[in-house]
Amino acid sequence: SSMLNAEMSSLTFESSKVRIEPGIITEVVGAAGVGKSQWCTTLSAMAYLPIEYGGLGGGVIYVDTESSFSPSRLVEIARSRYPKFYDVKALKKLTQSIHVFQCSHAHELVDQITQLDATIIEKQIKMIIVDSMASPFRSDFDSKHIPERQMMLSIAASKLKYLGETYRIPIVVTNQVSGGMKKGLADDGENLTAALGITWAHAVNVRYRLQNKPGKESME
Repeated sequence: SSMLNAEMSSLTFESSKVRIEPGIITEVVGAAGVGKSQWCTTLSAMAYLPIEYGGLGGGVIYVDTESSFSPSRLVEIARSRYPKFYDVKALKKLTQSIHVFQCSHAHELVDQITQLDATIIEKQIKMIIVDSMASPFRSDFDSKHIPERQMMLSIAASKLKYLGETYRIPIVVTNQVSGGMKKGLADDGENLTAALGITWAHAVNVRYRLQNKPGKESME
């Protein structure tokens, strides 16, 4: 687990050093309430921006496993961050270009991921977001069914890699953390590791850890 921790790069939300690259799986790890869904929503607004604005110039597939995606929040973020581009017309097109799939169970998530090719081609998708990968797998499988969980995770990972490489688009997934408690208080994040184990960790190309810095408000 220390190895997994060492692989995480810390990031603050405002950082301009975060690069989301095409063709690979980028993972954002963080505790509940730290702002992972807000980060993904912001990324969706950025992806739809034309290339000359620093965006990807296309739509987003947003696989939502925790029912946390909010269209009104998307509009709010887009309007406040990119007021020069997002007028009423552009905002309407933005909401039509974020294709949200709700999946609350692991088998639904894997089925959905394996059926995304047509949507990517038809809707000119430029990014896939899965928020979160951990939620359905952690709730559907207990400790007695780890091998089955790992097998399904492997299927999901290989398909996501295939989609990223085939269509040259970024794959962004969020993950939860697992870790201990200190003196009855929640861990500060330094000793927490990414959930889902080593099989999933090997599938991830780049991992960022999202955490609240002292003095900064939570982003979610």
